[in-house]
Amino acid sequence: MNPAPFAAVLLLQFLGGVDAPVVTRDCLIASQDPGILLSVRSKSTEGEIRRDGSSEVVLLVHGATLSSRPAFDPDRHDASWADWMARRGYAVYLVDIRNYGGSTREKAMNEPPDRNPAPSRAHEAVRDIGAVVDHLRARHGVSQVNLVGWSWGGTTAGFFASLHPEKVRRLVLYAPIYSGREEPEPYRASGAYGYVSATAPGLKKAWDASAPVPDGTPPRDDGIVELVAAAIRTSDPTSGTRDPATSRFPKGCLEDLHLARIGRPLWSASSITSGTLVIVGDHDPVAPVEHAEALMRDLTHAPSPKLIVLKGATHFAQFEAGRSKLFEEVDAFLRDANRGSQTPGR
Repeated sequence: MNPAPFAAVLLLQFLGGVDAPVVTRDCLIASQDPGILLSVRSKSTEGEIRRDGSSEVVLLVHGATLSSRPAFDPDRHDASWADWMARRGYAVYLVDIRNYGGSTREKAMNEPPDRNPAPSRAHEAVRDIGAVVDHLRARHGVSQVNLVGWSWGGTTAGFFASLHPEKVRRLVLYAPIYSGREEPEPYRASGAYGYVSATAPGLKKAWDASAPVPDGTPPRDDGIVELVAAAIRTSDPTSGTRDPATSRFPKGCLEDLHLARIGRPLWSASSITSGTLVIVGDHDPVAPVEHAEALMRDLTHAPSPKLIVLKGATHFAQFEAGRSKLFEEVDAFLRDANRGSQTPGR
């Protein structure tokens, strides 16, 4: 084994650390469907130390209600997961799926919500992910990239990896929703889009209701919640027209998640052939551990799939006091292509 790449990474971490300057670039690229442009943000350090080809390229895929900037890049050095990864030598990319953030908002998003069916279903998100993956493969001259998907983004990133395993080097499914055991009920459509709070008090109230921090752990940092709320407001130009401020999100994801929760997965993890990490919080009622267990059962062709359960973490671990554990586990997994499986939860 050549020790030079590993030594270079250590040197970058030692010399740069949290003070390494991170360069942010935003652009629009065409999706696979006519008329759809996707907002893509890149994060990297000046003089970034490169490692072996595709191991450095990471695409982060957001979930159902937050677009990529609030999900992964709040504007503070210790709160941005994207910056944390860039400072460790990765070429980090964030994509807004169509109808989210800075990407194309289709006609249905600008009409009363009851006039149209919900857009941005998972199969459409997969086409958007595919466009960005192909863009990154060409840009970096690699055949594969790493995918990290959170929540519904774990659903769509896994879906993509099951269809195009040859394009995915390593796959991280964080708080994924795949196949649950909830009581089957008919899906009730509720319009083309909904709203997520874009104020810190409203956001904190919603998070505390859906995924309360467990007793004995530090509360969520009000400063980070405010930064996420500010990023949500920026993500939707209409947010200031409503009082209190809210951001629109397309509800196609809700039907996808409904099917997954009642045990009808949209795709089969048995088609994935890349190394896969499934990582969940032990206090996450939004994505219960049964989804991770179902994934582990189905990842029959992924080499040494690994499950990690983060103690004291909820569905919003990247914003919580223990977020460094999430970041470090994902970093270790992406770095070590030869790492074997470990006992779940350890």
